[in-house]
Amino acid sequence: MGVVLGIDDTAAVALATRHDLTLVLRCRPGDHVLDGDPVVDIHGGAETSDVVATVRELVDLGDDRTPRQDILFAVEQLTEIAVRALSTGTNDPYTARNAFDDLSSELARLASRPTPPAVRTFDGRPRLVTTHVRVIECVDNVLDAVRLYAMSSPLVVRAGIRAAERIGTATTSPDVASRVSMHLARLAETCERDMTDPSGRADCIAAAAEADERIRHRTHAVGGYS
Repeated sequence: MGVVLGIDDTAAVALATRHDLTLVLRCRPGDHVLDGDPVVDIHGGAETSDVVATVRELVDLGDDRTPRQDILFAVEQLTEIAVRALSTGTNDPYTARNAFDDLSSELARLASRPTPPAVRTFDGRPRLVTTHVRVIECVDNVLDAVRLYAMSSPLVVRAGIRAAERIGTATTSPDVASRVSMHLARLAETCERDMTDPSGRADCIAAAAEADERIRHRTHAVGGYS
């Protein structure tokens, strides 16, 4: 029982190739598993006790999540810093803004990279099937937090909009760009409804529209969604 800290993909592919197997991971770093939970399905080849024992060694378990392979945990930690800074007892919008700015730079870098393949092959045969954290999951985590907790601070909302634009213009995925545009529309609607500062409300709504326009222009330029 414990948290999945990491999975040795390279060793898994080597093991599957050596024994003519296909390994299908049922978990990913950050998942909590109980004793007896299936973590890897073994297909093909001979499922000997030695193979099963070696497969178990591929999955590293621990007591607490770490950011070593768990990207979503790192995102959640920084988002939590921002949310706590926005609490009425703390009221530190500058810390929240800085946290969202830090998140935006890292997520823009992540969004610019190709999505890792879900299936690893060797000699034309599928050897390892994995589930990776999707950029969209990280985007939802960050931009939902802005919408739910930052309406009292136009400064922080603008940081969230800035994060959305950075991610949306950096990504090569039309799905990610479309998701970011959806979040910008939701942010604008929530600002219109819930932000009490008239000047800040108008600035944030305008900033969200401008960011969405730049994302759409960038996406159209590389042949993305309409």
